[in-house]
Amino acid sequence: MTIEEEIKQGNKAHQAYDVYMKNYFDKFKSKVAERMYNDEDLFDLRNEIKAIKALEEIILLDIETGLLAQLQKGN
Repeated sequence: MTIEEEIKQGNKAHQAYDVYMKNYFDKFKSKVAERMYNDEDLFDLRNEIKAIKALEEIILLDIETGLLAQLQKGN
């Protein structure tokens, strides 16, 4: 991937995260304890948490890569 492509991908990820995903992740995390106390299947909940965390990490990594590409390019 070129620096310009990394910057573009990072900007898209940053916009998606700020506009929608951050709020979703924050709400999800705040409701985890509540769901545990409501006798939800802990195995299913654990797998869902792992999936959400992995998705968040991918988005944040794309944002970081884009920012580093901008620094490398000198913008």
